[in-house]
Amino acid sequence: MATIRSQMVLNDGMSAVLKRITSALDTTLNAFEQVQRASGRAVDAAQIAQARSQLVGANAEIQDMADGYRRAAEQEENLNRGPGGHTGRRCRAQ
Repeated sequence: MATIRSQMVLNDGMSAVLKRITSALDTTLNAFEQVQRASGRAVDAAQIAQARSQLVGANAEIQDMADGYRRAAEQEENLNRGPGGHTGRRCRAQ
């Protein structure tokens, strides 16, 4: 199970990186929109709108991916606990 958990941690670690990338892209699109307004609409706003729409979709997919990793980790934890709620270690009689 450690391999599964390690892979999930690695993949979930990518979620934060991908979120930072999409945040940087959002900042870039905001800058393009400012240039477009300042230049008297010399920049094609349709392409900026399309890029923003795709960015919203990418953010949603990243969030879905992170949620999936979280759910998988919770399910793994439940499996590791076993039917009696134990972590797989032997329970000693007190």
